[in-house]
Amino acid sequence: MARTGHSFMKRALAERPKCKLAAEMSGHIFPADRGWYGFDCSLYNTARLIEVWSRQPVQASFADRLESLAPALPTTGEVKVPCAEEAKSMIVRQITEAFADFECVTVDGVRVRFTDKNGNQYGWYLARQSNTEPVLIMRMEALNQEQLESMKSIAQERVAPFINIERLLNA
Repeated sequence: MARTGHSFMKRALAERPKCKLAAEMSGHIFPADRGWYGFDCSLYNTARLIEVWSRQPVQASFADRLESLAPALPTTGEVKVPCAEEAKSMIVRQITEAFADFECVTVDGVRVRFTDKNGNQYGWYLARQSNTEPVLIMRMEALNQEQLESMKSIAQERVAPFINIERLLNA
């Protein structure tokens, strides 16, 4: 994982020479192969995808194969939560502290991992500072709708006391 943003993705690729691809949730894809180093270009990415797909045995449709690699899961999508520029760092820190009893990744904001009693991850919640707007970017994803609703309830309990997350809860 690396921070969101073109310059951070490019730096992450440079620091990891064996890494051949970086991507963001927004759909930006940064390949690092064949001299095409760290640029996000939809035409190049499409051409490479077609090339890779053309080498696959014809056993399933492209849509079926894509669904098996990246299934459509219940999600809130990206939600922009208004937050004053000067408060963003403090709010992310408060969110991190509110989930201290969960596994959290703090590479870019805080990503909270939700796991069942066996330690299997079933969802995640992200809160990070926008690089360009006075908002916090939040999103949640789960394996099923019931888990997503449960995660929203937990976020409401733990995060709503210090920032209005109605947009996230209603997503």
